[in-house]
Amino acid sequence: MADGSQQQEGPRMTKLRVLLDKALSKTLKNCSYDKVAQCFSQLAQDSPEALQSAVDQVVTFLKTRIEEEFETIVGKRDLINKLNDLDALIIAAKKTSKKEAAPLQIPAPEVAILSKTVISKREEVERLRAQLLEVQKENAELMDDLKVKDKAMQSSKQDVVGILQEVDQALNLASAVQPQTLSNMVDDLMVETNPNLVA
Repeated sequence: MADGSQQQEGPRMTKLRVLLDKALSKTLKNCSYDKVAQCFSQLAQDSPEALQSAVDQVVTFLKTRIEEEFETIVGKRDLINKLNDLDALIIAAKKTSKKEAAPLQIPAPEVAILSKTVISKREEVERLRAQLLEVQKENAELMDDLKVKDKAMQSSKQDVVGILQEVDQALNLASAVQPQTLSNMVDDLMVETNPNLVA
């Protein structure tokens, strides 16, 4: 559970909230006044204000419950910090991948001349061999570091995928509200807001 030192939301968390808002808006369009009025045409004709009020209450209820469930998942999974860590890992991996091996130095003319002799050639070969080993060692360390970061990034991605699946299930549950259930909810709200409708 996040504490008072919870990180500020980064770009990926912001994008996730935008995605939630879009999905929620699309889902709640199924509960628009016009669609409900088609199911309750007589009520829409006799008391459109009461029907509008009932629709608004149902939409507010669904929106609030989905947002509360989303925040519960965010807090339970420490999603803000994990997405921020994922951002940092991606940036670090991009920087690491851009590192290039140190180029071999071109020998100076004096060295080229000295290489004519056997001793100089042997010394030059040993120097280049040592330099090559150093470059290979550096490349191996960079590759190991990149593998560690990639593994951590994959783990974070899996966590995010699991969380998105939970959010998707919550949205599917909200969008799968049966017309009869919605009808009962509207009827109950109508009775609460206008007791005179009870015959």
